[in-house]
Amino acid sequence: MANQGGLRVLNRLRTIEWDADWDDAYAHVFSRQLLMREYLRRSALWAEAYSAEEAWPFFDITNCVAPELKLPQSLSIDLNEFLRTRRVGLVKTTCAGAVRLAELRTQDPATEKLSLPELYEPLLVMYERGGEFMRDNSGALDLTGVSFRPGTMRDYLGDTPIVTIRASVLDALDTEGRVTFFAKTPAMNRS
Repeated sequence: MANQGGLRVLNRLRTIEWDADWDDAYAHVFSRQLLMREYLRRSALWAEAYSAEEAWPFFDITNCVAPELKLPQSLSIDLNEFLRTRRVGLVKTTCAGAVRLAELRTQDPATEKLSLPELYEPLLVMYERGGEFMRDNSGALDLTGVSFRPGTMRDYLGDTPIVTIRASVLDALDTEGRVTFFAKTPAMNRS
């Protein structure tokens, strides 16, 4: 079962509604923007760690981590078939990167111990919450319902990470109206 990790990610990508309903994408506009920003933060950390600054932000990190990585033939064929259906190059690159990094972690368990956050998870969740994104002619990222300029890699290196990307938290961000979040604080010593 050498391709279990890569195949699991590929199967996850296959279940995404890529041509999502606009209403669905708009319903998740805030969480999708937050997920993209978290991906950009993680991408900056990985790019810095592996001297991939020139490739930032949308790249297949395995080209830097393990350029010798070979996917099992059946996984390679399935991935290429899937990628033919994707219209946007940035999405193709990150989908391939997610599958290849998962496969690298399956083939080389030592990569599980990398001290970096899971690179592609925020993008995978963003895709699941409303399909693709694209870069417009001015360099802004269009996430269907929101567009923003990503800035530079250095802008993201000091950013605070998102605490969680659980669906319940993301759904709360997309709720209409005012939402207030409280962080649990440790009890004070009352002696």
